[in-house]
Amino acid sequence: MTAPRAYAILHAMKRTTALAVLLLVALASPVASQGIKGRELFGVRIGGVFSTGAFKDAFGDGTEIELHFIEGITPRFGVSFSLSSHDFGDSKDRMKNIQFINLDRDVDLQVYSVTVGPLLMGGLGGRMRWTIECGAGLYAVSAVIPTGIYEGTVTDNQFGFFGGAGLLYRITERWLAVNLNAKYHYFLSGDEYRDTIWFYTGEERTAFYQIALGVMLFTG
Repeated sequence: MTAPRAYAILHAMKRTTALAVLLLVALASPVASQGIKGRELFGVRIGGVFSTGAFKDAFGDGTEIELHFIEGITPRFGVSFSLSSHDFGDSKDRMKNIQFINLDRDVDLQVYSVTVGPLLMGGLGGRMRWTIECGAGLYAVSAVIPTGIYEGTVTDNQFGFFGGAGLLYRITERWLAVNLNAKYHYFLSGDEYRDTIWFYTGEERTAFYQIALGVMLFTG
């Protein structure tokens, strides 16, 4: 691992430290009723992604769809897994497109993430619950290039971190809830010519926000 990449990982870990501290503090709070121990939660969310800095200048904002799963370990603590598609749409820089693929074609950026981390859930009274989570994952950055009836892709895989918070409102007492969730993603974006985000932005680290709304099913 090169020194810049090692520094980037350490820098990203510092960004998640504050959220981890919040998790530990919240563990001392009273246990909410209707805990998640021994239960599984499945959900789907749709929403938007909001880019930052040079990334925003190159691609802008986009759309989001996420499948997620929570395994309850204690009444208020669990492990969260997420599979997400973050679609940022076409590049805004036609000249960069030509340099990147040697063709005058659109380049559509899609980022797919697989993340895992600890999650804490607590009560706000009544049917309302809050969640806090953080963790790490793999981010597959794909440049999609239309070529007639086919599409070509250039993909690079990067490592990253996330932190998030959400609200759940239980529609039924046991098995169905509405979920509003926000996440902050921070990942390495490469340092080579074929690393798409680095090519368009010149930055080795990238961040974006995700806000989505969906439904969750409880089992157990």
